[in-house]
Amino acid sequence: YIRMSTHTVGDFTYILNGDFTANPVAFVGSGNGTLVSSFVVDGQTYTVKLEGTGDNRFRRIGTPKPTSLTIPPGITEIGPEYFTGVGGVSKFYFSHDMSIGESSFSGQPLTVFPFEHIVGPIPYRAFYNAYYAKVSEIDLSKATSIENSAFMGFGAYGPSKHVTIGANFTHIAKSSLPVGVTTITFKGTVAPTIDSTTATNSLSNKTIYAPNMTDTSPLVSAGASAENILNYSSDVIASIPSLPEPVGDVYEVA
Repeated sequence: YIRMSTHTVGDFTYILNGDFTANPVAFVGSGNGTLVSSFVVDGQTYTVKLEGTGDNRFRRIGTPKPTSLTIPPGITEIGPEYFTGVGGVSKFYFSHDMSIGESSFSGQPLTVFPFEHIVGPIPYRAFYNAYYAKVSEIDLSKATSIENSAFMGFGAYGPSKHVTIGANFTHIAKSSLPVGVTTITFKGTVAPTIDSTTATNSLSNKTIYAPNMTDTSPLVSAGASAENILNYSSDVIASIPSLPEPVGDVYEVA
């Protein structure tokens, strides 16, 4: 398509494309950046998209960059490699369903990310080599699969992690789980296919919660120890109140 002029609205300057879409190309705010989903120029509506090649990806934005980014409900797709190599943007906020492309966040040092709103597959290398990510809760309740190397290297220097696998999951590909996962919750009644050919995918030495699963043998085949597979939710553990401090040999009850 033919590239046209630019237009500034809110925190960003957008380039106007000949197909009446627009891509953010410069940040004019400070701190958090909030995108718009559309705007009108000379009577024509332009729809903002987070996809493109070369100069139309987010890394074109120079200095300054936002430290966090809020994506409005009108934007429901993030294209391949769109945020790869951006740096600096560590927090992403959106509260609606979002699909993402291959390598869309590779290398990003994420500290806040709404994984619970990702729909469809977590594609190839989506969060690949994001070594400095510090997200401890990865809720994939709405996703359907984790593809090859999707989380390979993710959070290698970060905290331990709990991953939630949604009820509609069909497949966990090889080398796809994050580094440092200690607990996994499977919401489904049937275990997804798990390619356990690599250490990063092995379920060994992990606590597995599978409250709805009738046959957990596929989890054992993927390395889980039978004694580490629990038939209740991790929420049950979190909801158990702690005992009061003992006074002598008895507990003092208020």
